Amino acid sequence: MALTLVVGLFMGLLTAPPAQAAAKRAKAPVKTTSSPTTITLRWEAIAGAVSYRVASATDAKFDTNRRVDASSGVTFDLTGLQAATAYYVKVRGLNAKGKPVGPYSMTAKLKTRPLTDLRVGSYNVNCATCTSTSPDFNPWATRRTLVAANILAADLDVIGVQEATQGQLVVDGKKSGVSQYEDLVNLLGSPWKVSVKARYNCVRSTTPTDWDSCVPKDRGASGGARILYRSDRLTKIAAGSKKLSEASPELTDRFLAWAVFEQKSTGKRFFFATTHLEPLKDTGKSRKYYNTRVKQAKEIVAEIKAKNTDNLPVVMTGDLNSYNWSVPDNGPYKVLIGDGFADPLGNSARGQAISPTAKVRLNANFDSFNNYERVARQRVTDNGVYLDYILTKQATVLEWQTVVKVDQSGKFTGVIPSDHNLVRATLKLNS
Repeated sequence: MALTLVVGLFMGLLTAPPAQAAAKRAKAPVKTTSSPTTITLRWEAIAGAVSYRVASATDAKFDTNRRVDASSGVTFDLTGLQAATAYYVKVRGLNAKGKPVGPYSMTAKLKTRPLTDLRVGSYNVNCATCTSTSPDFNPWATRRTLVAANILAADLDVIGVQEATQGQLVVDGKKSGVSQYEDLVNLLGSPWKVSVKARYNCVRSTTPTDWDSCVPKDRGASGGARILYRSDRLTKIAAGSKKLSEASPELTDRFLAWAVFEQKSTGKRFFFATTHLEPLKDTGKSRKYYNTRVKQAKEIVAEIKAKNTDNLPVVMTGDLNSYNWSVPDNGPYKVLIGDGFADPLGNSARGQAISPTAKVRLNANFDSFNNYERVARQRVTDNGVYLDYILTKQATVLEWQTVVKVDQSGKFTGVIPSDHNLVRATLKLNS
């Protein structure tokens, strides 16, 4: 009987299930964006986790300034940080009872950007009166807060926006007294300002240009192409606009909006401009609209030279309505590059990055135009198709990002804010 017991115990040891293997350490979180005070994190989902614990500190042993945060998803904003400072970060998964499902991930060393960096953007926000046949199109009343949230999340110092029209918004069938670009500035809140407040180039700047009561006067107004900036980071020195040529008198006026700013953290000045070129497409053998865009680009080059008399660094942004597959070619881009502008994406070849100036390129394979399509347009090549540009002179481009919020299948999440994606670049001014 004793023998039977011993054998039974021995057989039980042989047939018992093996001890559960230790949970594998997850990969370290990565930084998707950063500002002087915030680092945005992302990490891979951890099996069995319904929430996450995020630990951060200013030393690798997590002894100094340690803080622990909670996240319900796989992204998190570390806020309230110091500029130009390294932080060590790790995450672990938690189950439904709040208990760890494994050890902390590997540790990432991430750094906030310094105050001396300049972050710029370009965003066609889609006009308030625009329509679309896409089932994922929404009116400005639905999109407005999302457009503002995108701009705020990008932590920009200055941005050129297009289609932020100057006409009064109509709410419940009545004129609101606020234009689309004014509405956007109000949503962004202090310290955001617009470089030129005037809606129209009339003595009475709130008067539409097609009213008989408009007495023409250059007020620096620029239609829906506007420059918005953070007044706590930049001081506006000068600002104005240039009306560009048109293909036909009945078409929407096109402008170059420009401003000179001084960066408060460095005392350096720079010239910033934005535009929205003629959007109509040629048919057949016509080059009417192509020629208009090329002429508009040449006028932009001339105006920048005329206004930038101190030879300051230049940031040129906007929707050129032209790209590398355009027929017969990407005319406006060629004009600007021929004048000495650098392209952070090196997008002179079709999808291939040829000598890009950006040291880091994020989401560059996504198109800048999304057409309110739920599946985001992206390419297998280095670069996507770009209508929207940030071109520079006398600046080092530290990072480029095409801002898209997509899930793992490549679909946009939530309401799509505009038919264009926000593009941004982080720069250092060279002089």
